[in-house]
Amino acid sequence: MPDHKVQHFLARSYLKGFTAGLIKGQPQIWILDKQTNEIRLGSPDKSAAFSYYYSSQLPDGSYDNSIEESFSKLESDFLRVVERARANVEASNLGGFAPAPTLEDRIVLCRYIYLHFLRVPQNMEWIRSDSSKHLERMDQMGLLEFGESNLQNYMMKVFTHIDGKVSAKAVEILSSKNVAIEYAVRRRVSVFTCDNPVFRYNPKGAEGILYEDTNIFFPLYYRAYARLQGSGNQLAIMKHHDISLIDDLNRALIRNATREVFANDSERLKAAAEAEGIEAVINAPKGVSFDSH
Repeated sequence: MPDHKVQHFLARSYLKGFTAGLIKGQPQIWILDKQTNEIRLGSPDKSAAFSYYYSSQLPDGSYDNSIEESFSKLESDFLRVVERARANVEASNLGGFAPAPTLEDRIVLCRYIYLHFLRVPQNMEWIRSDSSKHLERMDQMGLLEFGESNLQNYMMKVFTHIDGKVSAKAVEILSSKNVAIEYAVRRRVSVFTCDNPVFRYNPKGAEGILYEDTNIFFPLYYRAYARLQGSGNQLAIMKHHDISLIDDLNRALIRNATREVFANDSERLKAAAEAEGIEAVINAPKGVSFDSH
């Protein structure tokens, strides 16, 4: 049986899209720690994860891992969308042809973005707080024996609600927007991601993603990001010649990060951090070079 102890709030498959290179065949990613101002290498397999993050402990001491397991299908679908996006980006740069994204890709992106809005620690605390208040009221009414396992089970209903249900209100709102997969021409462009990667320009708190007028940005991999805006059913691939658009988004992601920012380029990460007033220091291991990848 698979070991579900280490559970990622940013999927490993997602983080690997920001890989800097391989060391002894293992993917490595640059990580900016906003608490220490250190930029270090880390493994996507060991980043953005906690023990039994989504699992409910059962009375016999075992864990119900059904929520973690349910994520795998959506993550596989998302990877296929990203691979199509990669093919389009490369074909566009080289003047070739690649399969166009599909309308189904829009739904996959919207569901994946909402999932990664919910599952990060910052918003899980928001869900935990509201769930706790709800369960306390139920407990006062004698409707349940309040406990941590009940709280976690209630929180997981949020995820169960969106799994396989495109009609969930938040996904429905996201799916009503035009979606653009945007990238820059410059070869050395580096799109970052972070531990709170669903970025939107509004001050409306954790639930701000639910407002119909909210523009939403989500990094897809180190060359491209998704922008959701307006109202419609378009899904377009858009090329930018101005790399400053990527720089602005990267700086916004640094501000949005709770603690960690992930990138494939340490120098660009350092420059963006310094533009945000963070005196970052690159801590590169001595005598270690990346394998070709």
